[in-house]
Amino acid sequence: QLTGQMEAFRSKLQEFANKHKNEIRKNPEFRRQFQEMCASVGVDPLASSKGFWAKMLGVGDFYYELGVQIIEVCLATRQRNGGIMNIDELQQRVSKSRGTSKDVSYDDLIRAIEKLKVLGEGFRIIPAGKGFLVQSV
Repeated sequence: QLTGQMEAFRSKLQEFANKHKNEIRKNPEFRRQFQEMCASVGVDPLASSKGFWAKMLGVGDFYYELGVQIIEVCLATRQRNGGIMNIDELQQRVSKSRGTSKDVSYDDLIRAIEKLKVLGEGFRIIPAGKGFLVQSV
């Protein structure tokens, strides 16, 4: 019976995700809420860029592309800032490079930087007062 309930739940979650996939991709707040909802039931839509959720929603690609853009911004500014940048500046620079139609939230930046950990410890989020710093080595 539990297996049946889990299958029904997964089906409803897939239905919801498919119905709202454009909103999930384009709206940072909606994307954050969707990820929190998934996390509360033990589903990680970002677990793999080749996983079911990533294929269905394109969110895996979104965060991997965002990760590449973060790396590019950090490398381009390292000479000037020594590899430490306020997350506000990172958000501004990444958003500018993406164009205004694709909003990027702090939550998106943090998730993308967390995904960069597969490359080693070269990128970190450092809490600083009410904000964050991004360290790239």
